[in-house]
Amino acid sequence: MNRRVRLFKVTALACALLPAALIAAPAQEGTRMKAPNQAASQQPFFCNLSALNAEQRKHHRELTARLRESVAEVRELADGYGFRLPADTAHISLAAEWVTLERLCCPFFAFQIDVGSDGQPLWLRLTGRDGVKPFMESEFGLK
Repeated sequence: MNRRVRLFKVTALACALLPAALIAAPAQEGTRMKAPNQAASQQPFFCNLSALNAEQRKHHRELTARLRESVAEVRELADGYGFRLPADTAHISLAAEWVTLERLCCPFFAFQIDVGSDGQPLWLRLTGRDGVKPFMESEFGLK
């Protein structure tokens, strides 16, 4: 399988797994998840499963599917991953709307939307504190 196709499939999986895991779990006050190799002194990651109501969860799934289909490249970063998307107005709005929902249920992620000039691509970056990257690799099947 060529590298670009493999990369796209990994990206699609990454964009789909976290929201699917959050939606499949029963809504509760919150669920704690520990990242692999996490030091005992660190706070576990906290996914607030009740942060989104049923309508928001449905809309979040739809946004995730649309973003997943649009990912052209995944880049490994020191503290997370970057996803390259088309830089048209629709994708910029889509990424921003997705971030507004995703950050409610996964407050341990830091999000950056970078829109380049002169036709450069849109980059959506998910990063965070120590342990987020191994968590993403484990949960999303990255690396």
